[in-house]
Amino acid sequence: MSKLEIPLICLAALATASLTGCVDLYARNYVAATPAVGAPAPTRSPAVAKPAVVESPHLRADVARFKTQGYAVLGHSAFQATSDMWLFSPIRQAKVVGADLVLLKTKDLGSTDTSSMQSVITGTDSDGSPVYEDQWVNSWYETYKNVAVFMRHQSPSVATK
Repeated sequence: MSKLEIPLICLAALATASLTGCVDLYARNYVAATPAVGAPAPTRSPAVAKPAVVESPHLRADVARFKTQGYAVLGHSAFQATSDMWLFSPIRQAKVVGADLVLLKTKDLGSTDTSSMQSVITGTDSDGSPVYEDQWVNSWYETYKNVAVFMRHQSPSVATK
């Protein structure tokens, strides 16, 4: 492993730790659905242990289809993120809002190449002090647009006489 790779690995680990520990993009960007005026309060089915996540290339059509199957929209979350998207999961937010189904649409917005100048320790001098050298560091990442719709199956209404 080269001396340049060590600082880059440490930087990547630090970035990953800060993302996983501090930011849940599904929770931060969650918007609750507004119930229709005069609509009766929905009755819920029992909660599921692990909400289902369904990839949905046709989100509007899939939402409409699941509504006909007794599901109600609880809310949605939409944001852009880089290729580190695997760090996040909509399941945590689904459990928070009581959803048992998440429709997920992800669109690749393309890749980005960046370069930046960074000072890297390349060795030590005769008295043990670090020797720095400025080097160009290239980064590449994909950007994705993510939309998640959180849904909950409704219990059939009890007919009253």
